Amino acid sequence: MIIKVIGISILIYVCIKLSRDKKKKLKNTCEYIEGIIYGLEHLKTEIMFFSALLGKALINSSEFAGNARNLFVSSGNLLIKNPSLKLGDIFFENSECTDYELLTILKDLGAQLGTSDTENEIAVIDSYIEKISSVFEKCKNDYENKGKLIEKVGIITGILIAILVL
Repeated sequence: MIIKVIGISILIYVCIKLSRDKKKKLKNTCEYIEGIIYGLEHLKTEIMFFSALLGKALINSSEFAGNARNLFVSSGNLLIKNPSLKLGDIFFENSECTDYELLTILKDLGAQLGTSDTENEIAVIDSYIEKISSVFEKCKNDYENKGKLIEKVGIITGILIAILVL
């Protein structure tokens, strides 16, 4: 009987842990998207005031990019090493996020950066910040709404498995 109780407790714990991991992944995605927004805001400053090369500007902006720091650093480094690479492809391949909508926006943004003068670059970044902000809001709403649901489903699943085992 004690072995069954221990086994059931372990099953419930595993279900709860899995649901919390899924909720944490959703939170990390939101923070990653938010980091991209902050990084792009700073990228505008780099382009506007320092007229830096795009690769260098990306690296300088990385310190403001939070969870998306690696995206900015690796993209900047690759662009410096090989200027013939397309930034859109670099963004698409180096992003740690799996949200297809965000990946498409990043690829489109990268395709447009580095192709015009400073004022147009800033306007492009502003328009893409708006697009990414809508993805962020959707992610944040998912986290707030689905996060609680995911956790409750994990608990209920664990309890149901426990009942079935008994």
